Amino acid sequence: PRFLSPEDTDPQTYSLRIRNTSPGTIRGLTLSLKTAPAAGSPAQVRTSLLSNSGEYPHSSPARPLQRSNGTEVSLGPGETADVDVRLVRDPSFKDDDATPTPENPTGETTGPAGALAPMSFGLPDTAQAGTYPLMFALGGTPGTADGADGGGEAAGEQAAQGTELLAVTRATAVVTPEEKKEEGDTDSTADGNAQAPAGEGSGASGTPLTFLWPIGGETHATPGAVGDAPEPAELYLSEDSLGEQLKEGGRLRTLLDSYRSALDGPQGTKIREASCLAIDPDLLQTVERMADGYRVGGSAPKPVEERKRLRDSWGDIFNTKDRSEPGAQDKAAAAWLGDLRETAKKSCAVALPYGGADINTTAQATGPTNPEGGSDASTSAAWLSMHTLGRGAATIHEILGTTPVANIAIPSSGYLTPEALPYLAAAKMDPAAAEADLSRRFENTLKGQAILPTLDPKVPVTALVANNTLLTQQAAQNPDTSGEERQDPATQQADQQWNDRLLKLNDAGSLRALRYSGDLGTVLAATGTRPNTTGYSNPQSRFDANADSEATRMSTALAVLQQELASPEPILAVPPGQWEVDEQDATALMDYIEQAFATGQAAPASLDDALRPRGLKNSELALGEVTQPFADPGKPTAALAPQLATLADRIRSLTLMMANSRKIALTREQFTRPILTDLARATSNYGTRNPAEQAAASQRAAARVAGAAETADALRNSVTLLPPGNVFTRTSEAAPLIVAAQNGLPLPVPAKIRYRNTLDEHAGHPATILESDAQMIPARGSLTVSIDLGAANRRSDLDLWLASPNDKRISDSVQVSVHSSPNIPLDKMILLLTIIAGAGIGGKLLLDRKRRRTRRR
Repeated sequence: PRFLSPEDTDPQTYSLRIRNTSPGTIRGLTLSLKTAPAAGSPAQVRTSLLSNSGEYPHSSPARPLQRSNGTEVSLGPGETADVDVRLVRDPSFKDDDATPTPENPTGETTGPAGALAPMSFGLPDTAQAGTYPLMFALGGTPGTADGADGGGEAAGEQAAQGTELLAVTRATAVVTPEEKKEEGDTDSTADGNAQAPAGEGSGASGTPLTFLWPIGGETHATPGAVGDAPEPAELYLSEDSLGEQLKEGGRLRTLLDSYRSALDGPQGTKIREASCLAIDPDLLQTVERMADGYRVGGSAPKPVEERKRLRDSWGDIFNTKDRSEPGAQDKAAAAWLGDLRETAKKSCAVALPYGGADINTTAQATGPTNPEGGSDASTSAAWLSMHTLGRGAATIHEILGTTPVANIAIPSSGYLTPEALPYLAAAKMDPAAAEADLSRRFENTLKGQAILPTLDPKVPVTALVANNTLLTQQAAQNPDTSGEERQDPATQQADQQWNDRLLKLNDAGSLRALRYSGDLGTVLAATGTRPNTTGYSNPQSRFDANADSEATRMSTALAVLQQELASPEPILAVPPGQWEVDEQDATALMDYIEQAFATGQAAPASLDDALRPRGLKNSELALGEVTQPFADPGKPTAALAPQLATLADRIRSLTLMMANSRKIALTREQFTRPILTDLARATSNYGTRNPAEQAAASQRAAARVAGAAETADALRNSVTLLPPGNVFTRTSEAAPLIVAAQNGLPLPVPAKIRYRNTLDEHAGHPATILESDAQMIPARGSLTVSIDLGAANRRSDLDLWLASPNDKRISDSVQVSVHSSPNIPLDKMILLLTIIAGAGIGGKLLLDRKRRRTRRR
């Protein structure tokens, strides 16, 4: 967009790019300008994008495009051309063919031969401040596929048939109000960094403005990884798009550089105060690991060796090569992280949900009570919420060395469901406290501590949500002004406007919501190369933003911001976590904010300032109720939450199988943490609200869930029994059964062997479950266990399995058939030997007698 002051008469230039996507040559290109009266609200600015060409009341005559050498313009298939269009504020402009055109209606003819000459149009009725919708309409005569239109005469016949409307693009022209100057201020822009606290009765006349600058995005970390210590395991990425974003010219590099450049500009102090870096802790951790080296492609190494029969192993024998390659952007990651660390130490920072996870989905991951695992219906949802909201502030503090704004939840969906409210407590974490360590918190919960922190109205948790996702159920109390100097009406009104933004979500005020403009949030989400459709926007105003150019969408966003600034109510601007804007768009937004500060339209307000109620306790704020006003196009499927609940419970059981060891730096919670993190990532909103990316985002979520399940199963199956074959013959009555217990996990596993005789069940008798003494199976080792079966002279079919000390089964069963050795009593053995000896002696005597008779003859 272009911003004009009321007295500004200089032409404003718009650059248009024309691309022929048809199979034939387009001839006789023309351009016209359509305008509409100023939009009266942010919602009207948004809906202007849905207007058809006939809904614009003012339209200029179509004028032919020409090249700088005076020839007409034609474009072949795939060809592009750029043209600069100058808009002149011309009150005499009228919508009729007789309207006088500028002195050179097709613009100047200077420039390189073949380039398009600039054009000029008049802007009617733009004397008042406001946002004016514009539409550029391209006409021309389309041809058939090249080689089929016959050229020459055929082209002339087509031109004779007249031009058609081929394409349109929308933009805005913003006429800004006159600069606001305070009394005694002869030059409000002489010192761009001079300021006073917004909304404090200090004379600041601008609209209070707070904005987030998101640093987030999909990391593409390979699913199925596990934790390690003291150094983390080698990082594997399925693709290196994150590395591309970190190098010069990449998205994340551009976002950070644009922010740093603004801080160094004339309005840098105000920009720093009004802004807050909203950082995805998943992205931050991944970049830190990338700086130490990483691999791309293939899959993460298997955490345990799977036992296979030889006939099932041929594929593994011939496919053992690691198909990954070293990542190429480790230095770029290190440089980017260093710049972010330097910037964050002097700026506000706040955590986004981990990996863009959706708190509404993780809150629904409730399952049946599992007494054996020491969990109830909310355990899985609570731990997933801790990974979504509870890790962010501590991660920023640990990696960047700065203390972020804590106790904040920024739902990636822009709204909250009632089921999610109790789990917002996960965000109440002091980043520097010991309880921020999830391993320590996990162990403490086994001793009775609650998984979620305790809410406190003195230190409330605040969620940032769109204003149309909250309903006011009870008005706020009147501010207490006793003991204070009487406030002037302007200050009272400003305080009231601040308090109107804050609502309590429970009676105590320990849960709050800070509302931001849904209109502004929707248009900001639609900017960049991957525009999103917000889940809280009205479906009647939704459209596929991919059909509009990036410049058009950013133009609309700035126009809506301008409309918001026309009101004295405080503004909170919240772009999406994965903000895909390029350098031009990022700079455009920063330039406009700088201009708003310089002209006095806006006054900087910090995030801390926006979170502070004026003259009220948190319990005295207006009571709000969360709602989902419209259907969300990016909401995860209903089947995902039950899957997460089941898997999270299995991962918890796997964690409890192991025991921490003072000799091993790795803890059991650290080891399984990445698997639970994959479940949180599976709920990510990144890409789910862009029609062009929804399918790929769903596939990534399914792959994460499948990878987590596969890894959990492989780890569980690595703890097993190794019997001495399917049949065991005892050598004596006292011979024990020898069984080996194997542990493929990196931590010891306390276990005992339980067994029963299944022959008793087959005979109709109840089988008695017996067990060995509990022992510790060493980490990545085995243990031989002797089972005393007692004296028995019959066959036994045993079913054996490993169990935890509290009798929870932790391995699959194995079956062994035990046979006793022959057992003949001693007296019978002597009698048998006597008979055998007697038979031998008798046979010898008979043989000798026979031989003597033979010699006599």
